[in-house]
Amino acid sequence: MWRKRSKQTSSDDDGGSAEAEDAPAVTASIVRDKAMFLLAGREHGKLELKQKLILREYPLALIDSVLEELQERGLQCDARFAESYTRMRVNRGYGANKIRADLLAKKLTRDIIENAIAENDADWDENAHAALLKKFAIADEVAMPDDYKKKAAYTAKMMRYLQTRGYASQQISEALKRVRCQTD
Repeated sequence: MWRKRSKQTSSDDDGGSAEAEDAPAVTASIVRDKAMFLLAGREHGKLELKQKLILREYPLALIDSVLEELQERGLQCDARFAESYTRMRVNRGYGANKIRADLLAKKLTRDIIENAIAENDADWDENAHAALLKKFAIADEVAMPDDYKKKAAYTAKMMRYLQTRGYASQQISEALKRVRCQTD
């Protein structure tokens, strides 16, 4: 069984004390194993994976060489990560603009991002409509207030919601038409 050693003192010829070094030397194999463990759970972008390995205080030179090796072997791929991330966010009701912004924050190239969004084949109008139905717990027809000001305020609230979810104005307009709450 492993026991954690406490600081030990030893009496040297000079009468000083020395700390026992128990930490094993970090090797490329250790860094690779940790990276593979993280990738086994889900896809990671290169930057995200690098940040997680840095948090574990592995040497930067080893991290870079291991990540390069993993990319060469096809075990880590930013394009595959972007596709997986896009699919997950679409399923959670987010629009293309929000997904694009999130992937840009993860330092992926615009080509990779645009390919991932284009290859997703999402019906953005349908997704925006479904997001409204889910958030506002409404059926296909909304019981809108009779008062014009209240109706406009409610519609504006739904518009803001879809904007923050990353939908384009055309998609928002279509979704609002489908729930029959477009102001006249």
